[in-house]
Amino acid sequence: MLPPRLDKRAPTDMFLAMLQGAPIVVKIGPTIDGISLQTYVLPKSLLACNSTFFRDEFKKATKDTVINSIDLPDVDPVQFGFFIYFLYRGGYHYSRDKEAATAGELILPSIKAYTMGDKLGAKSFMDQVMLHVYHDLGKLFSITPKLMEWTQVNSPPTSKLRELFVDALIMHWGKNNNVVRHGKETEEEWSILFDQHQDLRKEFIFGLKGDVRVKRYEEYCVGIGAERVLPAKVVRFKEETP
Repeated sequence: MLPPRLDKRAPTDMFLAMLQGAPIVVKIGPTIDGISLQTYVLPKSLLACNSTFFRDEFKKATKDTVINSIDLPDVDPVQFGFFIYFLYRGGYHYSRDKEAATAGELILPSIKAYTMGDKLGAKSFMDQVMLHVYHDLGKLFSITPKLMEWTQVNSPPTSKLRELFVDALIMHWGKNNNVVRHGKETEEEWSILFDQHQDLRKEFIFGLKGDVRVKRYEEYCVGIGAERVLPAKVVRFKEETP
């Protein structure tokens, strides 16, 4: 959310205002020989306007202490790269997801990026990522036991990502499509998953008895109304070679 003093300005003025002021060094990924995998020098205002995590970190500064850098060793460089693309271009390239899907990866980078966005408190970014995930479900990836297990472990119970996957699981269970991977080859995996996550089992069984359906994209958003979220389509850019 933009600061109140910027609300009445034109979008271009808002963005330019976010690029002004002091910068911050952000180090991403684990260090190798004392050097982080990636290092960015970014405007504090831009980060603070798009992430409650960064906003709260900057508030810790006092007259006697200045925060010049922030280390995020547990953040994946690819996922943070999506966030950088979003900050400056309003969207991010999708080649990483296609490459991951082609390679047979069950957890696409965008899915992981959503949980990173949740930790950063970057709601507008999360909604942009959700748009990718929402439209790619059943195309680039399917709901599998491993995906549901990963989501249960890496997202809070209130996560909209989890809600989307559970809704899709219930709605498409037993149907002959690519949304849910369910058959003899995955039957044991599903049984193990439901045994390990009883709350998920109850929600699944209750949902099958009701009329649970996949809702509109907007109903899975957490920051709807933000200027950068475009419900009509996914903002995508081809990956550029540095």
